[in-house]
Amino acid sequence: MSMSAPAFTLDVRRQLLGQRLVDAAGGPAGYLADLELDALDEPGVLPAVTALLAEPLGPIPPRPDPAAAADRLVDVLTGSPARIDLDLVASLRPPVRLHVPAAELCPMPLGERVRDRLVLRVPLVRDLIGAVLVDDGERQLGAVVDVRLVCEWRRGPDGPRVRMAALVIVPGPSAQQPGDPAGPVLLPWREAVPIEAGRIGVDPAALVQLLG
Repeated sequence: MSMSAPAFTLDVRRQLLGQRLVDAAGGPAGYLADLELDALDEPGVLPAVTALLAEPLGPIPPRPDPAAAADRLVDVLTGSPARIDLDLVASLRPPVRLHVPAAELCPMPLGERVRDRLVLRVPLVRDLIGAVLVDDGERQLGAVVDVRLVCEWRRGPDGPRVRMAALVIVPGPSAQQPGDPAGPVLLPWREAVPIEAGRIGVDPAALVQLLG
């Protein structure tokens, strides 16, 4: 029988990206560069985090600002991430703690990075940060500035469960009414429809309701 601690939320850009990882012995294990997701296109299903991508600490090539959308080709050619299954993560609250020693983390071979990032296009959280919100008429309604996760850390065979619950967005002028407060709001993932890289569809009526 599994037991779980109370669920908690984390905002990826604000609280996780760039955070140091700590291995099973308390030593440094790199920093968190991104998170892998399962399918984004299943209606009514909250995407699950399946793995962390960790880059090594120390002298590293300049990396993109976490606020910017990921450039997959640049990441494949310049990055050397280790892929860490979520089951190997002891805690996602910063500092992120792992169940394994840092010596067991191996950079993904170039062939695997090409396959996952450019061929299979495994979804990454940073693909969503910076994405533009549009309606059916291609009017820009705002932009994604962060991603809200809901985390359940279960003890037992079920292990941790981390799902993407909402997008943190900044509405654009066409989505606001006079007097509406400007600033980030939460758009539930079920109200979003991924269209293609960098663009997410949303119903203007749902957005106006959120702002109301």
